[in-house]
Amino acid sequence: MHARTKPRTDPYVWATWISKLLAGESSCVWSAWFRAHHHVGAKVETDFDLELWRVEHTALIRRTAADFASLGYTVTVESQNQFTLAGRLGTLAGRPDLVAVKGDEGWIIDGKTGQPKGSDRVQVMLYMWALQKANPAYAGVRFRGRVEYKARYGIIDPGEADTAFVTRVAGLMREVCGPNEPRKAPSYRECQSCPLTPDDCGDRVDTEAIFAGVTEEF
Repeated sequence: MHARTKPRTDPYVWATWISKLLAGESSCVWSAWFRAHHHVGAKVETDFDLELWRVEHTALIRRTAADFASLGYTVTVESQNQFTLAGRLGTLAGRPDLVAVKGDEGWIIDGKTGQPKGSDRVQVMLYMWALQKANPAYAGVRFRGRVEYKARYGIIDPGEADTAFVTRVAGLMREVCGPNEPRKAPSYRECQSCPLTPDDCGDRVDTEAIFAGVTEEF
């Protein structure tokens, strides 16, 4: 374990840590479990251009906020929307990019600058379910979701964050926040997007290996 990695007093889960697991884009529950139970010190360096992302993301959210404000919505952005939802085993936290409300009608919107992924929708669905429970001001609001990309957007109906979805979220949260260490599932693809260093995960895979065989059957 890295010297700056410290155990948390109570498990704490950021919504983005579990959205890919719920969407089936990731398999390593252990990575989310470790981060839920530890304040992670050093993280793996990547070639991701954070400054460019901030510029593009900020422009996207400002444009969308102006659009909704022009339609008479009350709009709050980013840090104004941060929430925590405490359960018996741990806490789920998140920060929708934009929340727009007019009467009992509302939108929860997240901006994405990359290619569309299923986990983008799942992340917004988590917000649609959790934000109403965390913020009493939204208790009577019927939220729809929207994933905003640079040239298009995707709509999420209120019924998509249904009982079956919440059951899956609750089951995963119990696993991620529970005391028992889940099985690791290291792979080159997942490890390249995981922030944990080899000091925190000794099974990190940094070389791609593909099984290759030969057959006479086709």
